[in-house]
Amino acid sequence: MTKHDTLLLACGTPENRQRLRSILEESYNLLESANTNQTILLLEQNIQCIAAVLLDITDPDVLREDLLTQPAATGLLEQVPVIVITRDDSSQV
Repeated sequence: MTKHDTLLLACGTPENRQRLRSILEESYNLLESANTNQTILLLEQNIQCIAAVLLDITDPDVLREDLLTQPAATGLLEQVPVIVITRDDSSQV
């Protein structure tokens, strides 16, 4: 991996990771994590090549603000952009 050619998909739902992977895998190297601890570990190991973190906050069990407030992750996330992924559950169009 070269500098900033990788996206980290931080998403607890395998289906959502698969959707993102199918869209992005031709253009980027991808790393995937399913929980906060795995995300922090991947950031520590690969910070030099990560262009951005795609943070899926729709999963109630993992990630969310946990990752954004943990001291171990805070310094790492200051080094790369974090793009928050969410969804609109409203019935209004």
